[in-house]
Amino acid sequence: MYESRPYMKSPSGCQDKLPGSLRFPGASLRGGRPVKAWRPHAEVPAEEGQRRDAEAVVKGSLVNILGKFGRLSKSLYYLVITRFVGAEVLGLYTLGWSLIDLFSKFGLFGLDRGVIRFVSQRHSDGDVEGAHRVIGQALALGLIASLFATAGVWVAAPWVAASVFHQPALSPVARILALAIPFLVVSLILLSALRAVRIMKFDVYVKSIAEPFVLLVTAVALCALGWTVPGLAFAYLTASAGGMIFSARFFSRIFSPSRCISGMAGSPLRSPIAVFSTPILFDDALSVLMSRLGLFVLAMFLPVASVGVYAATAGVAEVVKNIRQAVDPIFAPVASGLAHKKERGRLAALFSSVTRWVLVLDLAFLMGVGLWGEAILSAFGPAFAAGFWGLVLLTFGHAVSGVFGFAETILLAAGRSGLNLLNTVFFGVVSVGLHLLLIPRYGVSGAALATALSLTFINFLRVAEVGVLLDIHPFRRSLLKPVVAAALAFAAGLSLLSLGSPWSYLSALSLPLYFGLLGAFGVEAEDREVLERLRHRVPFLRAEARSPIAPYNRAAS
Repeated sequence: MYESRPYMKSPSGCQDKLPGSLRFPGASLRGGRPVKAWRPHAEVPAEEGQRRDAEAVVKGSLVNILGKFGRLSKSLYYLVITRFVGAEVLGLYTLGWSLIDLFSKFGLFGLDRGVIRFVSQRHSDGDVEGAHRVIGQALALGLIASLFATAGVWVAAPWVAASVFHQPALSPVARILALAIPFLVVSLILLSALRAVRIMKFDVYVKSIAEPFVLLVTAVALCALGWTVPGLAFAYLTASAGGMIFSARFFSRIFSPSRCISGMAGSPLRSPIAVFSTPILFDDALSVLMSRLGLFVLAMFLPVASVGVYAATAGVAEVVKNIRQAVDPIFAPVASGLAHKKERGRLAALFSSVTRWVLVLDLAFLMGVGLWGEAILSAFGPAFAAGFWGLVLLTFGHAVSGVFGFAETILLAAGRSGLNLLNTVFFGVVSVGLHLLLIPRYGVSGAALATALSLTFINFLRVAEVGVLLDIHPFRRSLLKPVVAAALAFAAGLSLLSLGSPWSYLSALSLPLYFGLLGAFGVEAEDREVLERLRHRVPFLRAEARSPIAPYNRAAS
């Protein structure tokens, strides 16, 4: 997908690339070796292009999947600190963290997705200077917005804690956590720039390994010293600051920080990325509000210990989100490039493939929750087992969102950020109504049911919009195979559980049975071809490290 030609001496004596129309400023020698520069993508036949798109997404997703195992430490984090502090303190900390997650979206300003869209387009066109300018404008705007968001939390925290949630102890926790917002924003912008050029490994290193590890170790150490809620908040602040430092270091390997700083010149509010990202800001904020709505409404109506139970339940259920999140970071720039070049046929094929892949894995996770969810929650403590049905409902909702959520990415790739914002507003209205209706009656299970219904509704709406606007959809007959296989394997596992010990232990065979049935039903031809091509490129991390994407950092001094 990327071409590489030898560097040659130009008449001026500088190292440069041929042809002349593709010579980029800043190409230089590092350690006596020329660094490579961007080149526009070469035209390829449609069928070969579809294979390359799928291969690129699979390779990037495999890198991300490894990272998602690191992010499973979030569930381990909840499990460990619950043993230290109990459901009530867990509920208070989670409430504070959820508020910061909401305010951080105003600091991020939707710039992470804006960077992916515009930098991937500049990458596709071979425009190095344009890419650095986009990143510089995003950093300038993100720093300003994040400082305002932090100040907003410090001002609003006492009133929100006392008047909205009736938890005055929440105020100092929220203020400590708010200090992490600028670190989070800068880190996400830098990592998004790397994702835009299809480099996934650094996102894995920071978000899936470094930050979770620092968070877990610091939190355990502070809790052991007697710091509970403040200790958890300081652990989060420490992990966020460390994540930004790592992100900056990795970013500087590929991009030139000095050229990004030069790109900050002018008014970032008038830049194309600001115009594009502004609707995403509100869309992201509303999405977070909706995803945390159950927790917020529970805190308004029920004791904070119920918030802790819901937080642990949601922490387990949201593990299924990692499956789509492993694919989406590489799917987004590929989809943006295809939408930019109006390659609808290739985009439709890729949309169908990623939907099928995520469905296979989401169904496996949903089966596990249905069979052993109560035992999983019991590990947090006896009181948490009451959240079983909430766990099942939340997992179902997030699984639906994972399978069909790529429609949102396609809408954004096609420049429909305004429509996506309207979708989120509509989703918010429906979600608020359902939560207010169901939580007072059914508590934790009511919050989970409201979330599941809302997520199912909004994702099918987005799929319909993609079908109408772009004339593409993910539905193929091949989607029926994993559904049938999961139904048969789940029925077998449930039957074994109902027989009691020792037969219940054999229910663990339901997952191998599921994948065995999938193999018996037959792997899709395009999937088999992609897997065969990738089989010769393992280990993929080493392959990605050899990628001819340009490390166009450090302009020649």
